[in-house]
Amino acid sequence: MSEHREALLAGELLALVNDQAELTEAKLNGQLQWIQLSGPDHKIKPETWVLKAQLGTIEKFQQIIKLVGLEQDVFVIAIARNAFENLIWLKLFNQDKYYGLVFYRQLLQQQLDSQMQAIAKAREEIELFKQLESEDEPDFDSIVDLVDENTTRDERLAIISNCVKACAEKVDLKARSAFSIYAQQAKRNGYAYQAHLIESDAIPHHEARIKILNEHMAELLRSMPADINPLLEPEFLEKAPRWNWADRASKLGMASQYKFLYAFTSRLLHATPLSLVTPAELSSQEKCLLLDYLCLSVKASYEEISKFKYAGQVNVVGFSFDGVQK
Repeated sequence: MSEHREALLAGELLALVNDQAELTEAKLNGQLQWIQLSGPDHKIKPETWVLKAQLGTIEKFQQIIKLVGLEQDVFVIAIARNAFENLIWLKLFNQDKYYGLVFYRQLLQQQLDSQMQAIAKAREEIELFKQLESEDEPDFDSIVDLVDENTTRDERLAIISNCVKACAEKVDLKARSAFSIYAQQAKRNGYAYQAHLIESDAIPHHEARIKILNEHMAELLRSMPADINPLLEPEFLEKAPRWNWADRASKLGMASQYKFLYAFTSRLLHATPLSLVTPAELSSQEKCLLLDYLCLSVKASYEEISKFKYAGQVNVVGFSFDGVQK
């Protein structure tokens, strides 16, 4: 009986995700294209980022909510939590459209953080590869005792080959154990040359990206609208308050959903003592409960998207044919 209900709920969820997706995407694309044609300031309009977030929501639902994934308990838990957090954003957009700019501000900051982390990682790898270059020389002295006058030429070649191979494997393992991004390239190019490539090509690429992102951030902060809610102003400070999902959920009347979902998350996704000594699976009743929650949250997400209104909104659609928007 429970398995039958699971199948029914999974079917309902897939239908909810897909039945409205194409038309809703077309409407959002049409509105977004219209805004982009309205002037060069479209990047700092809150509506732009609300529409982008709404489009991203639908695309993400289509990507992650698939029948094969719904058969796995851990995956169902993960997408339920993701859908919950997604719904919080959609509700915030309807509460105040300027949360679209908060979304953009966070996007820029996360991209900046990512680029800076990439540079830090690249510098670590430069130092690692310089060290490995000095180690990437076989210690032929260690094979002296393995060779004597009775050793044939083929045996000597095999011993030398094994020594070279063992040295290479040892060095490559060190690179792999350091979770090196460029380890495979270094094996081909040599560690010293790969360090040079990172320093001359990769780091300048990230620095150029950071320059552009900082320009976008400055443009956003410079053009903050005068009528923005004072309660949102802290979100645009250099050290913005930490985004707290529990707090956001509570203010939107979703505290009970937060407690319900995060209890499952802690039990199955984290390496807590409880998760280590109990089966990492849901009971059929719990699975149905989460699938039901996903059905409700996806439906609520589409409703929040359809409720969003803004000055100058037009009803146009934009379809994509072979990657070209129309």
